[in-house]
Amino acid sequence: MKYRNIAFLSVFFLFFGNYSHLTSQSNPKLYLHFVTHNEENDVFLTNYSYYILNRNNIIQLANTVVSKNVKWNFQSDHAFLRAVIKYDTGSTTNNTNGKNIIRWLVEDMGVTCDPHAHETSYNYADVAHLHDSLGITATKVVGGFLYDTIVNGNNWENLEAGIYGRQYPWVFWKPDILWGGGTQNHFADPQVYGAFKPKSMAEYWVHDPARRLT
Repeated sequence: MKYRNIAFLSVFFLFFGNYSHLTSQSNPKLYLHFVTHNEENDVFLTNYSYYILNRNNIIQLANTVVSKNVKWNFQSDHAFLRAVIKYDTGSTTNNTNGKNIIRWLVEDMGVTCDPHAHETSYNYADVAHLHDSLGITATKVVGGFLYDTIVNGNNWENLEAGIYGRQYPWVFWKPDILWGGGTQNHFADPQVYGAFKPKSMAEYWVHDPARRLT
């Protein structure tokens, strides 16, 4: 099955294999976790046909992922979520059991939906609020961040104490888990993986047990 039209999805595959007996096992067990996010500069809000095309592709992909018993983490930025609020009404939801696609992914397909923000106009608290507005409880997970960069005065260290929304300033959001650290435009992403508590932006690779976010 091909998904060439899902241009807005940045896709990451996380593989966890049992490599202890590769020489003696012809078919080692492989664990796969499927992770995607969409971008804030896509034209979902201004192009209904584009939104519907990608919505249908997401449904097709969800059905395939679930049929293969693969776990999917779907991370959305504000542009897609605002389009869901705008367009997912009436007959548009006929193929998602009368629910907007975010609710359908979570409630019917078992997909985990996490906030993903580029922090330019809508910050993480805003994106979490949009998840809440669509009828699901926003998770406490930061789905991607720039580990060495300040964007519009905000950086991942601020999230430890929680932040207020920029577009919805009455909304307060405090995450528990931070993951997916990268560099701007993914120019020099780290090739090191694991769970740790970074000390600071200046000493990101130093594990500090006293920090809260992992």
